[in-house]
Amino acid sequence: MHLSGVFILGSVFVLVSSCERCMKCSYTYTVTTIEQTVNGEEEVVTTYTGYLQDTDTTYLKDECVKSDEEFTIDDKYSVLSDTTTLDNFEYTCTEL
Repeated sequence: MHLSGVFILGSVFVLVSSCERCMKCSYTYTVTTIEQTVNGEEEVVTTYTGYLQDTDTTYLKDECVKSDEEFTIDDKYSVLSDTTTLDNFEYTCTEL
């Protein structure tokens, strides 16, 4: 009897967890600097990758929602993309 209870609980867990969809997001931007070298000036392009921070300073790297809900994380990255002054700012969101 105990084994069947464990099986039922395991089945319920699989059903509940399979009803979620998840999305992962990040952004990249570049910074161009001029550095003095022995051969003269050289342009150096550095690419940075990051994640948005929520108001409580937690990183917004991913979001999981129920299958009938919409993601909000993509919208938050889109707003940043529309308002940023960073060079070559791009964000990517991938549904897992």
